[in-house]
Amino acid sequence: MIEIALANEGWGYTRIRDALVQGLKIEIGRSTVADILKEAEIEPAPEREKKRTWKRFMKMHWDTLYACDFFGVEALGLFGTVRYMVFFVIPFCPITLPAKTLSGGRSRSGDARRSPSISRATSG
Repeated sequence: MIEIALANEGWGYTRIRDALVQGLKIEIGRSTVADILKEAEIEPAPEREKKRTWKRFMKMHWDTLYACDFFGVEALGLFGTVRYMVFFVIPFCPITLPAKTLSGGRSRSGDARRSPSISRATSG
């Protein structure tokens, strides 16, 4: 229940109770949810949403964030100069490549099983 409340800051006591009833078939009262969250020092839904920071927002949405931009390119065509507008989108989520892709399957110690995956974040 605490994990549900922390993962879904906009959910109130009633919605958390309904999720427990529908998903896990746990019959629980709204006031019980309120008491458990109060004991865990988790504030009600409107107060939790007010304290959302940019760091928390980025952490919650990192897998779905994209950067986009456009630029113009002029090229010589049959009837003179033509301007093409290029629009592109770049995902922010990290791209994980297996170590064998980059090192031929071997780590420095020679054991491919112990070589970690290499992760890099695409930035624009």
